[in-house]
Amino acid sequence: VLSVLVFLCDEVQDLVEIAEERMYRPLEVFGVAMPVNSDNNKSGDGESGGISALLLPGTREKMMGKFLPFLQDLSNFVDRCYTVATNMIQQLSSLLRAREGLYKSTFNNVHLVPCFRCLAELLTVLITIDNIVQSNDVLQECWGYYKSIIPMIRAKPEEFDTTKENLM
Repeated sequence: VLSVLVFLCDEVQDLVEIAEERMYRPLEVFGVAMPVNSDNNKSGDGESGGISALLLPGTREKMMGKFLPFLQDLSNFVDRCYTVATNMIQQLSSLLRAREGLYKSTFNNVHLVPCFRCLAELLTVLITIDNIVQSNDVLQECWGYYKSIIPMIRAKPEEFDTTKENLM
């Protein structure tokens, strides 16, 4: 039982690293305008590549379409976090039943605080992802536009150079 908890704590540490290295930044910077220094905009103040580019028809939908593979990875990552959190809670729940003989004989004097800290770190990752998504207004806006175009694509997939199978 302890080896399972140790494995789960290691898995949590790996998930925290993945979140910090690969998940947070793309969510935070989605839709942030990059400064552009082109011939039309020699000052380099970024206006030509800024918010006005989002106003062009189809830009929001294209941005979201390009971001979908990352969102799929994020969804898989969050599913993995939920699975690990559920498993850890179930393992701790089975140990902490005072009526169980195993708890009284073996785990009564075992310090499980590190397990609870790992669980707290994992829940912090999930809360942070949720907070980043909710606070990124451009992501919310682009997602709304993307969802609104899907029924049109399903109605006439040939006009959008796709098939109904690709939309599933």
